Amino acid sequence: MSDEAVFETIEEVNKHISHVEESTCVKYISYRVDKRFNDQGWKPQDHKNRLYWEWKYGKGTPSIPFDGIPFMFIGHKLMGCHRGRAKCGFKKRQELEDQREKDGKEKRNLLLKTKKVACPAVFTISRIVKFPGFKLEKDTSRLRRVMSISIKQALQTDPASVQWKIQYFLKIPSVTDHKGHPIGKGADQMDDRVKGYIRALRG
Repeated sequence: MSDEAVFETIEEVNKHISHVEESTCVKYISYRVDKRFNDQGWKPQDHKNRLYWEWKYGKGTPSIPFDGIPFMFIGHKLMGCHRGRAKCGFKKRQELEDQREKDGKEKRNLLLKTKKVACPAVFTISRIVKFPGFKLEKDTSRLRRVMSISIKQALQTDPASVQWKIQYFLKIPSVTDHKGHPIGKGADQMDDRVKGYIRALRG
């Protein structure tokens, strides 16, 4: 089962990811990054993002529990296990295989060299902005609507008066999320028998 965590800065996020990588001996690479995820100049008054009060609906995304404070999504980032999907597409992979054939080597040698085993383990990071000055004292549908209108009006007419803060919500893959490869100390080391088998195939 995946864990979740919350951080205030991207530096804290990166530090935590590095800690997970070191403790599991698994590297994570960027799969997808939304355009505004890394925009440090982002301001809520410049965008008409939808307001939310909680989030528990997106498949694979971190849940954001209700705490009475409304928020907007700024962007998401997806990082996958380095043993996951290949980053190059079919066309590029075909070009690599064709080149190896021209070099007089069998295509199977190319496939043997890859570390990709389609591991599904991923980090999902949601960057959000919260508006603590508009916290609900009582949760009702009517008060949610009224407060949402108040925030939008304030952002349009007097954005400097609106207090907001950035947070990062992480969904962290568990050990059992990794498939098709070992993790932990020695995960990248190859058994001598396997090395010998590969050498024999390569001739």
